[in-house]
Amino acid sequence: MSGQIFISYRREESRWSARSLCDRLTEHFDPNQIFMDVDDIAPGDDFVKAIEKTVGECDVLIAVIGAHWLTCTDEQNGRRIDNPEDFVRREIGTALKRDIRVIPVLVDGASMPRSTELPDDLKPLARRNALPVSDTGFDDDCRRLVAAIEQVLEKNTAAQREREEQERLKNERLETEKKERLEAERWQKDEQERLENEPQSSPPGPDTSVLVDPPLGEKASAEVEVKTDYPTATRHKADVSRKDTVVPVERVEVRQPRIPSAFLRIRTRKNDGLLTFF
Repeated sequence: MSGQIFISYRREESRWSARSLCDRLTEHFDPNQIFMDVDDIAPGDDFVKAIEKTVGECDVLIAVIGAHWLTCTDEQNGRRIDNPEDFVRREIGTALKRDIRVIPVLVDGASMPRSTELPDDLKPLARRNALPVSDTGFDDDCRRLVAAIEQVLEKNTAAQREREEQERLKNERLETEKKERLEAERWQKDEQERLENEPQSSPPGPDTSVLVDPPLGEKASAEVEVKTDYPTATRHKADVSRKDTVVPVERVEVRQPRIPSAFLRIRTRKNDGLLTFF
């Protein structure tokens, strides 16, 4: 099972308890998943940067709290927990800020600190459910700790898989949209080249004529209307009195570079006709 486990403790009061917990956890998890600052920070590394980076990447932080965890003092006789540079405070504060699961483990008969006893960035720790670990019940207590850690890691693994699946679907959608966009651009380019290379249709010229066929012996007034796909058009009227009379049609002024199609509409008193030019 993947996932990182960080063990936070005070060396001066919980060194051996933390080591015992670490040894027990390595029986159930890969040792590479477990971080303890003493063993895992290389000589010369920036201790603060290494701690914050590792805490930020972990899935669960075990806060080992001993009987003097809250009251340990520094050289100036001040509480270590009140110092913003205190390593333990920095470790737990980073985990709480990043919403990493923090499991308080109470050793040596310690009790959970109250929020009023903690600095502001650690006050949320007081709301975490603690796990007491005693010498007499060490095995059972460690089994409960292992079960709690496994539950966290399983949940985080499932969430990570869901995020990866969503990311995969997002990338597939973006790739599909990109292909469709490129295909549309290629089609548009090909269509433009086809239109540019094919012979252009011309509007009716001076020699264009239309055959008007009224009933024999009747005089009819014929209106010839030339239309295109564009707004311009020319109309001509002529009186015809016999069959097979030809009415000339003048060239139509076209304001667009191309004319996909045009048609002539013939109207007489007796009949309508429609002739389409391509």
